[in-house]
Amino acid sequence: MARWESLRRVSHKAIRSKELPTLVNHSVKRMIDQMIDREGTDRPFSPMLFDIEQTELRKFKYISTDFLTDLGNSLYLYEFIPVIRYFMANPLIKYKRYFKELLAYTREIYIKHDKTHDPNNLRDFCDILIAAKHEAIADDKQTAPYFTDDNLPVALIELFSGNFLWKMRTGTETTQTLFQWILLYIAVYPDYQDKLRDEISMEISDRVPVIQDKLILCYNMAFVMEMLRFRNPTPLSLFHKAFVDCKLGPYNIPKSTQVVLHQAGILMNEKYWPEPNQFKPERFLD
Repeated sequence: MARWESLRRVSHKAIRSKELPTLVNHSVKRMIDQMIDREGTDRPFSPMLFDIEQTELRKFKYISTDFLTDLGNSLYLYEFIPVIRYFMANPLIKYKRYFKELLAYTREIYIKHDKTHDPNNLRDFCDILIAAKHEAIADDKQTAPYFTDDNLPVALIELFSGNFLWKMRTGTETTQTLFQWILLYIAVYPDYQDKLRDEISMEISDRVPVIQDKLILCYNMAFVMEMLRFRNPTPLSLFHKAFVDCKLGPYNIPKSTQVVLHQAGILMNEKYWPEPNQFKPERFLD
């Protein structure tokens, strides 16, 4: 438990680092430049902003996204048609091999960053995580044994790809999926795009936005909230487990029962959301 709490604390420090907005703005600018570069072309737009060899990038993308889809489909078949396991190769064998490759690759990146780390020149999120590690050790030297070259790369993987086995993407993947839905909707429905842009022009003009602007960009935030409801990236919540026999409303939940919240059942429920199948950002405005 101490190991988990220490790693969680460092990850939390890294995510809330004051240096992170600068890195985010830099990445956003690069993405916008890519969008402008592809304007009017037939090339698909799905940027991956990594300064690594293209072969390694393709491998990373396959392991962290495409392979997980294939793995999930196979596991669902195993779950609902158990007999099929006698006729199919075990997908977990391939998963374990690929995860080891991804972990080795992430560990290599982490070690290179650690050796060249400069607290006055944080190049990316890996540097921010290393800075948070040093800060945590300075605050409590007893946590040092937990911040190894094996543990922190795993923390990086979890932050950027979520839980690998069940693809419960609680890291950046939920944000990426949400952003893709937003791009789709403002492309198909330009009226929304006009409203979003008008508010941005009125409230912050042409300057680079900051996190505090959430307080004044009311329609933009309502649009994001409605998109989270309408096209929720995680229809099922993280898996939980009952440690003791308990009762929730009319339901008896025995000890060791796995409990999963069906978020879509709440977010698309007419009892709480009038016309739930309609996309209406205005429902989040007073």
